[in-house]
Amino acid sequence: MLSDKSQVKGTVFAIVISEKGGAERREVFDQPELNIGRVQGNELMLPKGNVSKRHARLVFRDGRYIVTDLNSTNGTYVNRRRINQATIVRQGDRIYIGDFVLRIDSQDESSGLASSPASVAPIPLREPMVPPQRLLLLPPQRSAAIHLFLRRRGCRSPPRRRLRPR
Repeated sequence: MLSDKSQVKGTVFAIVISEKGGAERREVFDQPELNIGRVQGNELMLPKGNVSKRHARLVFRDGRYIVTDLNSTNGTYVNRRRINQATIVRQGDRIYIGDFVLRIDSQDESSGLASSPASVAPIPLREPMVPPQRLLLLPPQRSAAIHLFLRRRGCRSPPRRRLRPR
């Protein structure tokens, strides 16, 4: 990892890291592969309990950034969608890992990265959105009118269970 102020031609990419309820920081990396996790030994360490020890991997290959979840407990999200396989990310895409939001930063024309703090746009911090479950569990005593109303709204009631054994 390189310092924030150094400008090196071998720089591969920079990441802007925002923590929920915390400050934003920018880190520059000179290697094309980056392991992300909560423990030492990862190139990018995010020390929070909702980040797995070995959470994700970010790779720069063939001019593209690819993020892969390493079977983490809480998952890795790109633009609020959980990823299950290697996913291409572009500049400006948000990678959600635990309480952290990562964004690949832009590069200057020739000599490194834009180091001005004004060039870093703030990232709105919200919890990663998990697709809503469309199954609504209602007690069996609800009226048919309520079930019909909810069904029209896109929710479906679970199938009724028989109370008596067959």
